[in-house]
Amino acid sequence: MVIRKNHPDGVTPILSFAQRLRIGRQLTGWRLAEYLKFDSRVAKVAGAWGWLLAAAFFSLTGRSVRALRSLTTAHSTNASKTVRAIVERILRQPADRHSRLSRTVDDAYDRFLASVSIDKPHERPTNLVGTRLIVVKSPAANERGVIIIDYNYTFAVFARRCDLATLARKYYLVLEPSWVGYCTPEILVYSRLADPVFVQSNETRDLQVLAGVSPNLIPVPMASNWWIDHRLIRPPAVEQKDFDICMVSAWMAFKRHARVFAALGRLRRRGIKLRALLVGYSMAGGLTRDDIYRQAQYFGVSDQIEIRENIPYDQVAAELSRCKCHVLWSRREGSNRAVIESMLADVPTILRAGHNFGQRYAYINPQTGCFADEDSLPGKLLYVTEHYRAFSPRSWIMENMTPQIATAKLNEAIRRVALANGEAWTTDLVVRTKQLQRAGYWNPGDELQFASDYAFVRSLLQPPAEM
Repeated sequence: MVIRKNHPDGVTPILSFAQRLRIGRQLTGWRLAEYLKFDSRVAKVAGAWGWLLAAAFFSLTGRSVRALRSLTTAHSTNASKTVRAIVERILRQPADRHSRLSRTVDDAYDRFLASVSIDKPHERPTNLVGTRLIVVKSPAANERGVIIIDYNYTFAVFARRCDLATLARKYYLVLEPSWVGYCTPEILVYSRLADPVFVQSNETRDLQVLAGVSPNLIPVPMASNWWIDHRLIRPPAVEQKDFDICMVSAWMAFKRHARVFAALGRLRRRGIKLRALLVGYSMAGGLTRDDIYRQAQYFGVSDQIEIRENIPYDQVAAELSRCKCHVLWSRREGSNRAVIESMLADVPTILRAGHNFGQRYAYINPQTGCFADEDSLPGKLLYVTEHYRAFSPRSWIMENMTPQIATAKLNEAIRRVALANGEAWTTDLVVRTKQLQRAGYWNPGDELQFASDYAFVRSLLQPPAEM
């Protein structure tokens, strides 16, 4: 046993043959699953049609929720324009309420909502009011207020336990999804409302889903990573870069730490050893920090990494500032916060090419970072870490993606609709911010002015005794 500070517990055991074999099999399984899901055109198209047929089968056998989930899964494969069009036509609102298909879809939504969990503290609607549901404008005479709701599971909780129809007549609702792919019951159930619902969307494919399903779902071109409080993340006064790269993420397989370790291994064989800082946390059903460390051992780079787990948010910003480059290597997820947080720390980001639906995000540009794939990652890591001083990501974010800019964009989008509907618009939205566990206000005192609004929202929730 060799003692090294890099290992989470201070001990670096040598991987046994059985451990190496097990990790190798696991990584091979992940690569195969990834290939079938993202890279094999034949597998993707076959999967899309397979899920569509499964939806038909579940519908015929009376399992409407399974049918709904199969429909949305078929759409999310993103493999066939024909399948996407069929799914959107089935789910389109407003629908003919007398048709069997429409009644089946409505039944599926009702049954889906009945199955939504509210057992855990973070799922209870009373705990989500003021943390995941934020009022940013109060209503007045002939003038609706505005409420922003974030995270997909929160959408379902409020759709189940809140009188949304009454709420939507008094407030414009704004949904802020936490995952890419908007053809999902948590979002689509809001298409049944008669009033406009605004949906933050930064992906062209998701914009197409909203347009194809319901005219009441109005996209606003932004996402959850626009709302980060830049006052909490600043570059260090004295620059000291202890690490070449960093990854900030949960210990989850889809974050693909192993692929980054493979790139570090390729550089090491060329005589180049880059130091990596891994900041993260465990999640249910995911990996552990020891799993991540053993992956690094498998690729022969464990002496190049250090791990920080469950550190406070303000410390994350400080750790980011010690790095020359940030890497996000997932294939699909939501609008990642760590990308923008690293840029606010003036650390450029390398983003995996083809991320989500392959959109070329405006915030990845010559000033802020670059795209890369598995073949080019070693070279891009070397280039960015050698030339990190040439990047100026914080200034780009401050000019283009602050909470103030996001508020102005959202304000204008809602104002246009309100005026077109013959409503007044005398008060603009207050500025809101976003952290990992909750949303809040740029000016903390703003919460006090919305006390009566929060009381009204709570009055529309079903009593705790029924929950």
